[in-house]
Amino acid sequence: MVDFLQPEKSVLYALNLKKEFDSLVFHVKEGNDKPLEAFLLLRAIKDYCESAIDEIKENCMKELDLTDGKVELFGEKLSFTQSGQYDYKDCHIWRKTKEKLSQIENAMKLAFAKKELIKIPGISEMIPPAIYSPSKKSIKIN
Repeated sequence: MVDFLQPEKSVLYALNLKKEFDSLVFHVKEGNDKPLEAFLLLRAIKDYCESAIDEIKENCMKELDLTDGKVELFGEKLSFTQSGQYDYKDCHIWRKTKEKLSQIENAMKLAFAKKELIKIPGISEMIPPAIYSPSKKSIKIN
């Protein structure tokens, strides 16, 4: 068993990790460390953690199965969850309405680009420009 998974050591391990991350953030904000290098380091750690979680997820599901799907551990409640998705594509009315909506959305984007109302066939009203709200700026890693 990995040493830091021992209950008495796991809390200390987590606190030490948090302290290290808090220190890194503090030093970056104070201008003592390079922000982009810290960003890439933290992003790599996040990716490693997500990958490790994915690797053990099946084992976790099996263990949770043994507990009737619910367990409390380290003050956290774990249970199964499952989501699904509805499929409407077999409904002719839905497909036709979706096509019309897509046509209107495209016309509104064009009206935004041209900064004017747009007329599209099959719709008696003039289509106004869409309202564009830019998303929050982020960093892209290529």
